[in-house]
Amino acid sequence: MKKIFLAVGVSLFAVGAQAADLSESCTKYFEQIDQFVAKSGQNPAMASMKDQLEASKTQLASLPKEVQEQSCTQGIDALKQTEAVLPK
Repeated sequence: MKKIFLAVGVSLFAVGAQAADLSESCTKYFEQIDQFVAKSGQNPAMASMKDQLEASKTQLASLPKEVQEQSCTQGIDALKQTEAVLPK
């Protein structure tokens, strides 16, 4: 379980952007991440990941849209895999 949270955390840290500069897949990705974090309730690890996500948003904003698309598409896939293995 800790490995899953770590994987999501790394994914969140690696992918970030400002809302105004997001590609379509990144907009979708960040919406899904927000929903995932909200569903996780009071888990301290998730709160920390949310902070990392906010801190990393500016990093992706400076990258070309093609790189954003590729990164966020990978993030969406990783999030789907994570959600599939978590208890409901």
